[in-house]
Amino acid sequence: MRSLLRTTARLTTIASVGFLLAACGDSNPVLGKWEISKAATEDQQVAAAAFGATVEFTAGSMIPGNGMPAAPVTYKHDGDTWFIVLADGRSFAAHRTKDDLTLEVPMFGATPYVKAKG
Repeated sequence: MRSLLRTTARLTTIASVGFLLAACGDSNPVLGKWEISKAATEDQQVAAAAFGATVEFTAGSMIPGNGMPAAPVTYKHDGDTWFIVLADGRSFAAHRTKDDLTLEVPMFGATPYVKAKG
């Protein structure tokens, strides 16, 4: 009986550590729905036309708010810089700080977004 209790306690401990380690893995801070920041300059608002006033990133797609269809994407990161990679191999950088997301799109520049409400 004592042996069974020790085995159960060990298995419970091992499982708990496994779940804890899995929960501490990389999470993608880009995922979610974003809207153009009210602090965006006029030039940044023009640059936002690439996505629209809102953009949503899911595990496998980017859903622009400008009427364009959803596009399949993958994500990779280098330190704190995340890259949204389009199906054709082109990519753009994303930087996240608190509830802010800055998308850096070649030829359009950096565009600030904030976490969408609701």
